[in-house]
Amino acid sequence: MAEPSQLQLRHIGPARFGPYLAAGQGDATAAALHYHWNAQLSAALWIDLGHTEVALRNALNERMQHRHLERGRPGHWLDDPTRELGKAGVPGGRHAQPYLDIQRARERVQRRRERVTPDRIVSETLIGLWHQLVSRRQMFLWPDLAAAFPGAPNRRQDTIGELVTSIRDLGNRIVHRHQLLDLPVAGRHEDLCTLARYLDPELEQWIIEHSTVAGILEQRPGS
Repeated sequence: MAEPSQLQLRHIGPARFGPYLAAGQGDATAAALHYHWNAQLSAALWIDLGHTEVALRNALNERMQHRHLERGRPGHWLDDPTRELGKAGVPGGRHAQPYLDIQRARERVQRRRERVTPDRIVSETLIGLWHQLVSRRQMFLWPDLAAAFPGAPNRRQDTIGELVTSIRDLGNRIVHRHQLLDLPVAGRHEDLCTLARYLDPELEQWIIEHSTVAGILEQRPGS
């Protein structure tokens, strides 16, 4: 790779380029190699994260709707009139974070002038909503949501909650274009695959068969 030009460095920015320069031991060409590798790794992880996140939100949406109907509530859980998703299970009103997340997803559908349906709203939600639903803050939901993970070794909330936290944090780093040089990426990818396995062992196998993450990790500059 040719040494990075002043144009490239200006658009990357010295603060953002700093960790890569450190990884390259002060050599700009080696730093550029790390920068490019980081981008490739981020892209590969993003694909695997996407498969897992879509499966997660579909599974949890199904369980939430099942719970909703079991309690004799009309319509869809996304329109829940009980407003129960507040802190620690206390009704939180329209300002509780899960409802804000749902409303923002609804607005994204509306801005595209599409018909607002539960499926379209779910497709616009971010990982933060689903992370909240399996968190200790919404522990009262867990007995109903545990069935979304038939491959899990137990029905403990933290078995799932910790994995969702891991992939949420990884996704946030990638979406903000942060560097992954100091992150135990192999472990985070294993968390992703483990969560997929808990949802469906066949899903995990499919992700692994199509993933390029392991190969890119082996190509880290200087390794």
